[in-house]
Amino acid sequence: MSRKYDVSFEQFLVIEQIIEEERKSPSELAVFFKTSLPAVSRKLNLLQSKRLVYKIRGEQDDQRLMRVNATPEGIETYESIKAELLTWDAQLKDHDINLMAMVNHTLEHAN
Repeated sequence: MSRKYDVSFEQFLVIEQIIEEERKSPSELAVFFKTSLPAVSRKLNLLQSKRLVYKIRGEQDDQRLMRVNATPEGIETYESIKAELLTWDAQLKDHDINLMAMVNHTLEHAN
């Protein structure tokens, strides 16, 4: 999926936190991911260069404060990847159920 959407799984997780959990500040993201502010800034800068997030500065009359939001393209990319992951998860569960049925069938006929 990384090649298809040009988004790593780590970048997907950052966007997920911004969209789903409304972690909008770099410091909130740093605490959640247990990483440094410079590391989060690098991730956000990369996502911004891909036009998946945008930064808002100067809320509450303080230019040092920054918030991050997903762009419409970022939301669309996130939703597409999430849908594929859910489909993939369902396929794995179906595969596991079929595999267990085959094992049970084999065991029944072995006895």
